[in-house]
Amino acid sequence: MVFDQGLDTYTLAESNCRKKLTHMINCTLQELINENIHYWYQWFREMLMQNADLLIWLDYPFFKIFWQTIKRTLRRLVRREPCCNGNYETFRRQFFSKYSIFWWVISTYKKRRRDYTALMQQPTCKHKWVVVRNAREREELLGFCVIPNSSSSS
Repeated sequence: MVFDQGLDTYTLAESNCRKKLTHMINCTLQELINENIHYWYQWFREMLMQNADLLIWLDYPFFKIFWQTIKRTLRRLVRREPCCNGNYETFRRQFFSKYSIFWWVISTYKKRRRDYTALMQQPTCKHKWVVVRNAREREELLGFCVIPNSSSSS
């Protein structure tokens, strides 16, 4: 930083220094997250499960999940809708790539069911689970939810 050339130079130098430092911190954090995403996810999941009052697992059959994925992906492709963070799905990536959401559903479905079933057996989480397996159960559960009316005055 430059201290002896007046306030404008100092402010500019400080601003540049902050930008560089912020960029370095962000890059370092991104590298840490990318390299350790599995551990971050595990830690977050454990913290969430320990502190949650209720966990709802939408345990839908594979074919329902896969069909919903197909419909949503095709709709986004045809309508050019963003999927997340302003990103767009491409035909090539979804149908001819190892990063395809279809491949992800196929390759992770059984493992996630196994993992969640095991989590339900843990003594710290056993009492916190509601498993929803179909639309009727989902609607039944939603019928128990009370959503406060924000427009009403007390």
